[in-house]
Amino acid sequence: VFFVVMMFFVQNQASFSDPVTLRLDVLFLPSMESMPIPLYAIMLACFAVGAVLVLLGILDDIFRLPAWPKFIVQLLVAGFAVWNGTIIDHINLGGEYVHLGVVSVPLTILWIAGLTNAINFIDGLDGLSCGISAISSLSLFCVILLTGDLTSALITLVLAAACLGFLP
Repeated sequence: VFFVVMMFFVQNQASFSDPVTLRLDVLFLPSMESMPIPLYAIMLACFAVGAVLVLLGILDDIFRLPAWPKFIVQLLVAGFAVWNGTIIDHINLGGEYVHLGVVSVPLTILWIAGLTNAINFIDGLDGLSCGISAISSLSLFCVILLTGDLTSALITLVLAAACLGFLP
């Protein structure tokens, strides 16, 4: 994944210095916008948030942290992803799109935190979480390949290959 991100950075270096305005619309709170900040700063923040999750995992392995502090950190990390624009705004049920409206933000935060916990729960056996993540990534690769989005298909294929590299 790091290789793909760095390749994207090198190919789009001019666009990384362009300012981007982040916007936050949450339920009944007033709409908020950030100051225009360069895209590379957003990417560095995403790496920092990933490092927070890795550090949380290491601390949990060493000190056996209680569930609530871990879940709060996961919710904050998921909230950061939502703040950066990752939102489930609709779902497809039998060909019909159901728009989620005001439920989309809390649902997205709970979905990201729930998937993080699901992978953490199955990590007890050697290779189980990597195997399931690789199978999920390959399945998503096939679906994305059918839509014709080659960039996203490449990213999921690289993720699957990274997961397969950790199998015993």
